[in-house]
This record gives sequence, structure tokens and C-alpha cells, in this order.
Amino acid sequence: LIITPTLIGGEILRNELVSLIEYGALKIDLSSLSFCTPLSAETIEELESFQTASIILCDDAYTMEQPFIDSLIEHREKRWLLLSMYNQYKPLSDSAYILHNNYQKNIIYTKVPASGKNVLLTLLLELRTRLQTTSADKVMVIVPNDTHLAEYKEAIDEYFDINTRILSKEFSLQYQNLDDLILTTSENSHGLHIPFVYCILSDEEKNYTYPLSRASECATIISSSNPKRENNDQNSEE
Repeated sequence: LIITPTLIGGEILRNELVSLIEYGALKIDLSSLSFCTPLSAETIEELESFQTASIILCDDAYTMEQPFIDSLIEHREKRWLLLSMYNQYKPLSDSAYILHNNYQKNIIYTKVPASGKNVLLTLLLELRTRLQTTSADKVMVIVPNDTHLAEYKEAIDEYFDINTRILSKEFSLQYQNLDDLILTTSENSHGLHIPFVYCILSDEEKNYTYPLSRASECATIISSSNPKRENNDQNSEE
């Protein structure tokens, strides 16, 4: 059983596994794999796929609620449990393992200053420059929380006459596609790697390595408290 933070994250991972199997790089019976998210059931122990699984892998587990992780450990019984995390969470038994992630990208990132009330305007101006030479489907905007999504989508759609895709935990490639600019939060960006990422953050936020790692070419941090524009071509690492 593979547990991913979002539905699309599981779909992307499954597609990658299918490609590896087709190229002969991985030998595994795809029918033996099941995918779910923390929202697949009221409690994880209710899931039939959890009950029948012999190995449980929880990808990017740090983005999930602590009670959910505790429940996995509590109900794992004698099964192997692998948690992909970057913190120092300590499991309770030898049958539970931590795979410590090291999110590292050789990408250039820029910090752009903006006062609180001008953050959205600053984003629009940065996007205007980017979209002059880049198609919208190669751009992702990461906002601090869900409350900003509707406001930012309306502004971006109106300004650029596009149909921004809002990614929630339930977003599925079965019903929608990613052929336009993506708007989401850090915790819902699991599995995505987009060429250009714009992160709305503050300098007080210490952990922004993960959202930056979603970019495959370069990233921009629009900071509400950064005093001046900065360029950084160092590795983003934890």
C-alpha cells in the first residue's frame, strides 16, 4: 500500500512506476500495488487495502497530520512500515523505518520584496514577465493556505485571460488536466515538478525548501518582509 498526501501525487507516482516497468527497469506486479491518501477513509484501519497490505509506504509523510501517522504506527501490527520524512520522528518498533528525505535542487531562486497589501500585484507583474516567454502550463504558484486560492485564481484569470488550475488534495488527472497555470499550496504540490515556481512566503517561514524543490528550472519567492530583491544560485538543501 502506497499512501501519498494527494490524489494526483499517487497518480503521478503510479504512472512513473508503469513507465519503469515498461522499460524493464523495475520488475513488479502492478496489480499488487494499491494507492490511497489520508482522506480515502474516515480512519486508515477501515480501508480494505490497508487491512490486506503486507508493506505500507507513506510518501512525504511530514505533510500529513500527526494523528494519521500515529494511527499508521498503532495499527501496522507486524507489517513493514516505511515513512518518507525529513524530521526526526521516531517510530515505535524495528518494523517501522524512516526514510529521511533530502530535498536538494540545483536551481536559481530569487527573492522579491513586497508589502503585505501588494503581494498579489507583485505576483501578477512577475508572472507577466515570465509569461511573455513561457507557456502558462510551465508555471506554478504556491500560496500560503487555501484561503488565498479563490482570490488569486480570479485575479490571475482576469489579468491573463486563462483558466488557472487549482490543485486540492482531491484533484485527479482522471477528470482534469494540467494544461494551464497551476495554483496550489505547498502541502498539495506533492509529486509535481514544474519548470517555474512562484512561492508566496514570508522571511519568518524557516522551512520553504520543499516548495522550492517543486521547481525544475528556477523559483521565485515573493516575500512580504524581505527588504530587498536578492538572487541566489546556491543549492536549496535540508
